[in-house]
Amino acid sequence: MVNDRLVHVLESRNLLSNAQCGFRKDHSTLDHLVTLETSIKKAFARKKQVLAVFFDLEKAYDTTQRTTPIKSLYAEAGEPSLEHWRMKLAFNYVLKLKSLPRKLCHDAVFEAPLSDFSADTKSEPKLVANTFEHFKNANISLNIIDNLNVQCPTPWEEHNINVDISLTKQNRENTSEVAYQKEFFRIKEKFSKGCGRGLFSGTPRPLEGKLPERQGICLQSCTRGNSPGLAEIKKLTKYHKNFIYSDSLSALQAIQSKNFKVIDISCLYNSIQKFPPYVHISFVWIPAHVGIQGNENVDKLAKAALNRASCSGKLIYWSDLKSKINTFINSVWQKNWDAEGANKLHEVLPNSGEDLHRRGEGAGRKRETAMCRLRVGHTWLTQSYLLKNEEKPFCYACDSLYTVQHILIECPDFQDTRRKYFSVTDLYRLFRDVNPSGIVGYLKDLGVYGNI
Repeated sequence: MVNDRLVHVLESRNLLSNAQCGFRKDHSTLDHLVTLETSIKKAFARKKQVLAVFFDLEKAYDTTQRTTPIKSLYAEAGEPSLEHWRMKLAFNYVLKLKSLPRKLCHDAVFEAPLSDFSADTKSEPKLVANTFEHFKNANISLNIIDNLNVQCPTPWEEHNINVDISLTKQNRENTSEVAYQKEFFRIKEKFSKGCGRGLFSGTPRPLEGKLPERQGICLQSCTRGNSPGLAEIKKLTKYHKNFIYSDSLSALQAIQSKNFKVIDISCLYNSIQKFPPYVHISFVWIPAHVGIQGNENVDKLAKAALNRASCSGKLIYWSDLKSKINTFINSVWQKNWDAEGANKLHEVLPNSGEDLHRRGEGAGRKRETAMCRLRVGHTWLTQSYLLKNEEKPFCYACDSLYTVQHILIECPDFQDTRRKYFSVTDLYRLFRDVNPSGIVGYLKDLGVYGNI
């Protein structure tokens, strides 16, 4: 609590140097690295020198970089490679930096024209050149990013806000619509004993409108900028008690927890903080699609707004583009994985990041290890020759190499044994349709399970 108050005073009064990037919200040591890289590249291009002084604090940050060259393991684990993670971090960093023009390295990234550097691409700052190229490929414009000029509410202030999510205690599956409606009217009657009103759809006139493309929906229609919803909330100062009903549980929980890291919550609290002390606002959660008339009206307005043209001229917050960034990175990952047609795992897992339905696993580490090796195509039985410096294992009965696919699917000598456990004809169907216990039983029957 003391730290929160001190930090708020230091930040709100601009008592910290703009060059202090460590342990500060919306700052990181990456800001210094970007600034330094740009300065060095500029100096090379202009044939000048840059003087840098480094202090090394021993064991201040113990880090270990772990990488693996085996692309199959990334696909098997359903995790993008380190290269794709770096791309994602660069996307998010540049987007957030664009929305914070007061940051130390903002000008180094966005105000330094590439004409300042030589024609040699090696002299261009890597973050600037590479990431901007990624934005172009992802069809994302930086010109639609709004500035985050939102002051974080004072953490020690008391706000006349109450959040009621008592209806969540009802079991949705075992509660009828009539029961929900009765509970709603009970809560409404309890609140209605004082002076106030319930705001369902932005009375006195309905509010409807389609959000800008890719913009999120968490409270944005009533908290951002000079939106109609925010104007309606400001009208609540006419009443001592006000009630806002919503079926967005996550939004109300964010309000209740005062999660000021969410820009919408900060905007909302900043607006309500300006209200006179006698104004009190209650946010009440109600379930959707249970016949509560006000909520049904809002839902119809929202669906009708989808047919309207989007507000393409409005700016959006950088975090609203995260889903599009993830889609782009997954498409890049899939394109790279498609180029691995000769990879043993590709036949089993043609779609990168796909979560295979691995029934029966959890029966022990040995079985899970064996199943992973079989999917990847690298087992002791088929690959140990590399360590022993021997010839590749060969199936003389079939005159073909001894591979996982040959053992599980192809070898005619194992056909009778194979029929007792499964009848699929390819690895793709084998690891989706056959229980792992059947695959393990087949290998044990052959006497090779211990060598997997």
